[in-house]
Amino acid sequence: MKLDKGVFVLSLDTELAWGMRDKPKAVVRNKRYYEKTHKVINEILNLMINYNISATWAIVGKLF
Repeated sequence: MKLDKGVFVLSLDTELAWGMRDKPKAVVRNKRYYEKTHKVINEILNLMINYNISATWAIVGKLF
C-alpha cells in the first residue's frame, strides 16, 4: 500500500486500578496517581479535538 502522506502513531498505555486489582491497598494508596491520570487523559482528548486528530481507544476497567 502506497501512502501520499506520512503516518504518525502515538500509543499510550495506562493500567490504573486494573493493574492493581489484586492489591486493594495499593489502589487506595495510589488514588492521587489515578486522579492525575484522569486529568491528563482529558487534556489529551481536548488537544485531539482542537487539532482534529482521530483516535482509536481501548480502555480496560475503571478509567472513569
